[in-house]
Amino acid sequence: MTPGAEVGNLVRVIQGVSRGLPPRKITANTATTITWDIPMVINPGDVWIIEEPTWPYTCDTTSFSNANPLAVVTMNMPTGNFVDENLLISGFTVDVNGNESPDGDAPIREDWVFGAEGLSKVAGLVFQMQGTLGVESNAAQPLYLNRPVTVGDVKAYVQAAPTGSGITFTIYVGGTAWLALTIPAGQTVVVATPSQIAALTEIPANTAVSIGITAVGSTFPGSNLSVFIYS
Repeated sequence: MTPGAEVGNLVRVIQGVSRGLPPRKITANTATTITWDIPMVINPGDVWIIEEPTWPYTCDTTSFSNANPLAVVTMNMPTGNFVDENLLISGFTVDVNGNESPDGDAPIREDWVFGAEGLSKVAGLVFQMQGTLGVESNAAQPLYLNRPVTVGDVKAYVQAAPTGSGITFTIYVGGTAWLALTIPAGQTVVVATPSQIAALTEIPANTAVSIGITAVGSTFPGSNLSVFIYS
């Protein structure tokens, strides 16, 4: 952990003696320890997670009535499109008077969502580099397009953010450096700026497009890099 980076977030026990208690607010952290505000026991071997201080995304299901706790109920709800996101998912019940079930009683699940970038732009090329990253001149298999493409956007995501310093990668077209981007330390995404996109040359058909990683985090390199090039 980066010292001080978790202050304000929450710690929740999902396996152990304090499972079922509401999460506690983190007041301080070092690289190996965390301190929280209200007493809560965490024993060796317990499983705990760190989460954001609020639920950044919520949605309501349709109303339903179920007096039998053994009956199966199916709920449909709208969800946003999350791209390469580690999510904590929870459900809360709300009665006819608007009273919501306590946070500590809510069932929770952790999930990793790969998602998709939607239909506004088409991902012409996708590079995926799995595992802990390292400096590599050819970090992924070169790719080719069957027609010339004028690029409209370039984005990159990592599952685990670099610490100490950022991740810098360069995209090459036909062996020539085409675009270099950096995911800053502690961040998980970088998006090419409009001026960077405007300066890019068209990617010719049947030309090798490759990627090289020139720098990684000095404390933790970062992991699972995905780079999207949109037409």
